[in-house]
Amino acid sequence: MRINTMRFGEIEIDEQQIITFPWGLPGFPQQKKYIPIEYKEKGPICFLQSLESPELTFVIADPFYFLSSGYVVDIPEDDLAALEITSQEEALVFVVLTIREEGKKTSANLAAPIVINTNKGLGRQVILVNSPYNTQFILNTRAQPKTAAAMHRGM
Repeated sequence: MRINTMRFGEIEIDEQQIITFPWGLPGFPQQKKYIPIEYKEKGPICFLQSLESPELTFVIADPFYFLSSGYVVDIPEDDLAALEITSQEEALVFVVLTIREEGKKTSANLAAPIVINTNKGLGRQVILVNSPYNTQFILNTRAQPKTAAAMHRGM
């Protein structure tokens, strides 16, 4: 399938990679279908491109790559049920990045991660209730990748 995007021009996508956000994303309730586009092969950052709005692209990242102190994602039961997630292995977690102008720090929204059911292609931005995280966490972009043992994903 081919799509037109403002950022990438016309690109070929694999329809099996489409992620459906049945509730949209906050501020964009009408845009429900997105495709992840790699920034660099196997890197921690990618783009989440809307299929309905060629101009809408989010920059998202694997939070576990950047956080040496760990990142615990306690997803509420109703969100897990809505995404039909029954095991941790089905869940993929990303955070939305804010890329600021030259010389300013990049931040991540750790308080509302994007959770994707990799088996069903369903996604949702989840608000972490009573979370110690905030929406403007400054990233250390020089961080080294963490090993699986160093990462802690809570569910």
